[in-house]
Amino acid sequence: MTELVPTMDMVRMVNSGTEATMSAIRLARGFTGRDKIIKFEGCYHGHADCLLVKAGSGALTLGQPNSPGVPADFAKHTLTLYL
Repeated sequence: MTELVPTMDMVRMVNSGTEATMSAIRLARGFTGRDKIIKFEGCYHGHADCLLVKAGSGALTLGQPNSPGVPADFAKHTLTLYL
């Protein structure tokens, strides 16, 4: 892949969209030195705990303030925006 895109120094191969999103978050946190992330409420961004905050899964859970089972320590680092 790096031969196809000369400006790309490195490629990280992952098995799923969740892993790709988690890698992007880890990279952004490492680069900025910040812990908080921003995501859109009611959207599915992957199956990591920090991404399931206010995720919603359709009409039954859309708009619920919290997603059951997500630890508060993960939720406090995730800011959500409305679409």
